[in-house]
Amino acid sequence: MTTSVDLAAAFGRFTEQWQPHTIARLNDYDVRIAKVAGEFAWHTHPETDEFFLVVDGTLTIQLRDGDVTGDLPPNELTAAPIIS
Repeated sequence: MTTSVDLAAAFGRFTEQWQPHTIARLNDYDVRIAKVAGEFAWHTHPETDEFFLVVDGTLTIQLRDGDVTGDLPPNELTAAPIIS
């Protein structure tokens, strides 16, 4: 069964920051959303790639080779492997 997810409603269900909430599953992966602000401790996930969709604002991802900044308009996304 396929269902859609209302992102605005899903984000409206919580207020805390840096706490991912699973909203769907794709194959063996959880699709999670989170509210973020400020800095987060640098870390890696060597067993998988990362996917980021910026819904509002700007997100800077710090990689060993330099920073990637996402400033996407609503309803657009970008995806690329994060190689550490």
